[in-house]
Amino acid sequence: MNIRTLLCIFVCSTILAFSALSQPPKALPHIKVSEREMEYAWINSLPDSKAIDSLTKLYNDTNQYKRSFVIGLLRRFDRKNADPLLKKALNDTSSEVRSSAIRVLDEWHDTSDVSLLLNALNDKESKVWCLAANELRRFADPRAVTPLLELLDKKEPSEYSPIIYDLLPYNDNRIVPKLIEKLRDNNSGVRLNTIITLGLKRDTIAVPALIESLHDTIKELVLEAIHALSEMNDSRAIQPLVDLLFLPDISIRYITIDVIMDLPDDDRLQRFLELSKKSGYAHDGALQGIAECGGKEADSIFSRAMKKKNFPEIAAGYRYFIRKGDTSAISMLTDVLLKHGNIIMANEYARSGCKQLKSTADKWSKLMGFELKRQDLLEEGPVIWGHPRNSEPKSTFYTHRYLYF
Repeated sequence: MNIRTLLCIFVCSTILAFSALSQPPKALPHIKVSEREMEYAWINSLPDSKAIDSLTKLYNDTNQYKRSFVIGLLRRFDRKNADPLLKKALNDTSSEVRSSAIRVLDEWHDTSDVSLLLNALNDKESKVWCLAANELRRFADPRAVTPLLELLDKKEPSEYSPIIYDLLPYNDNRIVPKLIEKLRDNNSGVRLNTIITLGLKRDTIAVPALIESLHDTIKELVLEAIHALSEMNDSRAIQPLVDLLFLPDISIRYITIDVIMDLPDDDRLQRFLELSKKSGYAHDGALQGIAECGGKEADSIFSRAMKKKNFPEIAAGYRYFIRKGDTSAISMLTDVLLKHGNIIMANEYARSGCKQLKSTADKWSKLMGFELKRQDLLEEGPVIWGHPRNSEPKSTFYTHRYLYF
């Protein structure tokens, strides 16, 4: 609490002690505080019952923002005393005031509020019913499912997009089919929130629809679809994910490899070996996959690449060399980054736990004008020097924040 507020409270308390005031004091000219701060301090000095009476009088102000401020003060009072004024605010003509009333409900966590929040879903203003949907998520009351689904049909996509995530805690067999339907919406925000929600719900019914989302024209949505499929742990996603390795976008290829490695598939190495016979991006992607699989095939391919100084192949399989922890490969890895590197490789060098590779990554970033993200460098990367892949935790999409560049 700052000095100004303490002074304000002291002055107001003094006035109350010597004059049994029934109205809020006016701001005194010699104290530089706003009328609102004076009223707030004065209200806080009163017993609950008198404070509520005073707030009720202040609520009659014509200024919607002042009424909204008054309703915000209700969160410090007992629910029973505040209830009449709160219910009045929920029917206020101002959406600002109605929104403030819904935020206050969050403070009490009372299951009896569900009916009030359900009524708020019928509000004409989107910011009000969006807030109500968000608050209802805490209760996961099955009565909310029908009106929430109706909002997805009745409202504009730009309005209902934020509440898609609010369907997550409900267990109702109507939700996933409705979300699958929304994957075809023209609004990218709707598709994005739907993909995220389906991934978190982990219902394998959505796998075919999410596979279709891998072909979305927006990169961020493709990345989210990859992550959602990783959450499903369904082998049907493997081949469609392998097909993404033909794409030129390196960040998509990197995260796709990581997800494929986590999905149940006894044939993944064979898939990568077959794909390595292709040329271009698919060949590079296949080598990345082989590097992740490790084993005799990887030893053979990358030992040969080292002898021939085949920099493109070493660049594709640099994770193999980092995981092996072979110090004789450091010089080659340094040359590979400087000649064939990218921001993802540089970040993984910097976070590998190898000082020489981190130094190389810093040098590359200065030459290229890139800045390695400090918040990521504080954490260990997904590829650790001298540690095989199977000693690491299951990779997740959110460990790859540095892929966005």
